[in-house]
Amino acid sequence: MKRWSIVLMAAALLLFARAGWQNQKEIGWYCQGISLRYAEPLAPGAAAAAQQKNPGLTFWCQQKTVLSAGNTTVEVAGLFYLGDAVLVWGQPCIKGAMPGPLECRGCALSTAAADSLFGSENVVGLELVCEDTSYVVCGVFESSVPMALLPNAGASFTAVELPATEQARQNPDTWAAAVLRATGLPEPDWRLCPFEWQGLAQFVIWLPFCFAALLLVRATFQAAVRRSAVCRDILLFFVLLTLVIALPVLLQSLPQWLIPTRWSDFAWWKQTFTQLTIHLLAWLRVPPVNRDVCVKTCLLLQLGMAAIQGALCEMLRCSLTQPPANGANLELLDNAAQEQPD
Repeated sequence: MKRWSIVLMAAALLLFARAGWQNQKEIGWYCQGISLRYAEPLAPGAAAAAQQKNPGLTFWCQQKTVLSAGNTTVEVAGLFYLGDAVLVWGQPCIKGAMPGPLECRGCALSTAAADSLFGSENVVGLELVCEDTSYVVCGVFESSVPMALLPNAGASFTAVELPATEQARQNPDTWAAAVLRATGLPEPDWRLCPFEWQGLAQFVIWLPFCFAALLLVRATFQAAVRRSAVCRDILLFFVLLTLVIALPVLLQSLPQWLIPTRWSDFAWWKQTFTQLTIHLLAWLRVPPVNRDVCVKTCLLLQLGMAAIQGALCEMLRCSLTQPPANGANLELLDNAAQEQPD
């Protein structure tokens, strides 16, 4: 019975690990760049002027709007954008594809909006009307919230997406400040680095495996104590080699600017802690939109799964290191006493 319980706990650990990888992948859909948020809309023409200086920028805003198709009218959360729709909502489409950056009349609908407006999810190629403008549906993505991605160069944009280039991942604040200076955009009220949360989700996935690795190292050292000096040296060498190989893999899940060049640089630790605090406060204070809610929900789910995995690891440890019952000890003592000669 004990053996089967250990097998079931190990299987549950693997299932939660797989779910965690899928969950962090979903977080990555919404974390493809640095997001600058403004409390007030940008001035008219500011988005077009900034995009001419840096074509990689994507401007967007979320506001309630009404879609109509034939005699059917539906109110949805409209994501109006100028640039790349994937940076606004990166979730892959289950039907069709997201409209391209140069498509000014293509749009994408959530499954809830497609069902409400057309009564079906197979709506690629159909037309709809929003604010007296006709659009053609290019793709449908999975969501229980009625939403629509609609290109609109004249919208009141309150968010700017900066693609997460290699320079941005090395130091997001420095990169964002350089882009703002080059494009003439005003300083944002909130500066978000969503790809940090994807790195956090990946790091959390590895924690139960690190716990299991520590238990394995402990068991290895306990076994090495009872061996000769040569065997102890060999076991210690392989343990240290494994740690050296595993540490870069673990650190790779974190953004590059969170990895110190010198671990004893206390000024770097203070600066990084201050920077992380600013990012966390911005994430908590920014007025949330649907994308932010999805990321926060996935993060809470990731932490919950990590807590369950930690509990399963502890249960496994207790099961594997549980001493024999008192009855078994007494039986062994009786057998030893009977074997002794009179």
